[in-house]
Amino acid sequence: MPPLEILRYTYGPFAENTYVVVGPSGRRAMLVDPGLETEPVLDALRERGLEVELILNTHGHLDHVANNAFFKRATGAPLAIHPADLPYLRAVARQASL
Repeated sequence: MPPLEILRYTYGPFAENTYVVVGPSGRRAMLVDPGLETEPVLDALRERGLEVELILNTHGHLDHVANNAFFKRATGAPLAIHPADLPYLRAVARQASL
């Protein structure tokens, strides 16, 4: 089986990392931590013809979840986050206001 490919993109005022994990087929991918100002990642996904099958948040801080809705609309992929981080995700507007 071919190895996974991991692509890293760094954006936003916090210079956070967003990752794309490309599956062995080279066509399916998982998007990890779509934070602030990560919209250009969508262009990179489309250029490679990648289908995002899952959006994964490693935790619920603003700089890791800010563009969840953007990528959900663009890809239709489901979102996954650990249940312990749901309160942070649900309070993302409050995080932004701070």
